[in-house]
Amino acid sequence: FRHGDDLTAAYFSADGTVLTTVGADRVQFWDAATGVRLGGVTPDDDGDDLALVVADPAVALFLTLDGDRKKGRVRRVAVRTGQPLGATPLTGDAQGMARFSRDGRRLATSHRTLTVFDVATGRPLWKTQLKTEFAAEPAWSADGTRVVVAGEKSVVVFDADTGYRVRTAAVAGRAT
Repeated sequence: FRHGDDLTAAYFSADGTVLTTVGADRVQFWDAATGVRLGGVTPDDDGDDLALVVADPAVALFLTLDGDRKKGRVRRVAVRTGQPLGATPLTGDAQGMARFSRDGRRLATSHRTLTVFDVATGRPLWKTQLKTEFAAEPAWSADGTRVVVAGEKSVVVFDADTGYRVRTAAVAGRAT
């Protein structure tokens, strides 16, 4: 694996066959078993790439926010060629931190609200206000049934399908 510039992140595809490395000027895709470079893509010039996932070994998904970081779109890119395969605009506020589900079908964004989007349509599935400004990006459970966000004082777990608050745990206290 020779990415070429300083790495800021690395991710495995959902099936573990593709390793994605992220640098300041390039995202590259590698065969995880052999280390052979599969392809790469440069960041989007029309916005900031905030999150990515390789749910399928052939396609990478990027959440790209526009200049004011409020509106976004999900870009699909071919892993082997870096060619764009299309984009889906998100309906609603996509600012803050973001994480795709492992299967790439949903996207969670958090800032003052937690919003879960359907990636295929770009529409929010559900949205909930967060009581404080949560500083950590949302995370998905391995099976995709839960979404968690963490803040300065608590960690909150939500049902990924309904947005129902499953559990709240105080950072320095007892769970509720």
